[in-house]
Amino acid sequence: MPAHPAPHVPVYDDDPYAEDVLVDPYPLFRRMLAEDSAVWLSRHQVHAITHFDAVHGILVDHETFISGAGVGPVNLHVTPNWRPQGILESDPPRHTPMREAVTGVISPRAMRRLRPGFDEVAERMVAELVARGGEVDLVRDLAEPFTLEVFGDALGIDRAGRAEHLVAHGAIEGEGGLGVEILHPLELLPGDTGLQLELLDGGLAARAGKDRLR
Repeated sequence: MPAHPAPHVPVYDDDPYAEDVLVDPYPLFRRMLAEDSAVWLSRHQVHAITHFDAVHGILVDHETFISGAGVGPVNLHVTPNWRPQGILESDPPRHTPMREAVTGVISPRAMRRLRPGFDEVAERMVAELVARGGEVDLVRDLAEPFTLEVFGDALGIDRAGRAEHLVAHGAIEGEGGLGVEILHPLELLPGDTGLQLELLDGGLAARAGKDRLR
């Protein structure tokens, strides 16, 4: 990763991981979008790309903009990862078998077939939490177990040991001690069923490895 901004790129001292920004990121987003297509985040020594066309161009050019060094603020070529690198942190040819292993699972058509089962699990888990009452940590008590169950089943990962593949996406630990932990206990009410799901890198790597052994 570069240690300095590209020429003519605006320098921002804002921290996108600060609690006030995580709670309301849109003022920062609007300022960034008003720039050309990139800003330099000085606190983390990285560029942030803001416009769709620029982001799309980077994502489709894997030879120039690699993922094998990591997709976060840490350069994995310099600082080794704490776990095996998964599908998001790999480039061809290593990326190819992992992608092939999950293409049939995460395609739009496949996801439409899986949705009724996802809905059933979500309704069951939410009903259990409502019946339990009191404060609920929606990450620990709902999003994490939901993701483990539905995507683990879809990918054929053994239930024993699934939790070991769950990356703590709410906390990013990087070189220099970058870390974020935001806890806001919520009172769960009927109808509060919004979920944000993330595919498990470790699970994808495990499934791809099994396929290669057959």
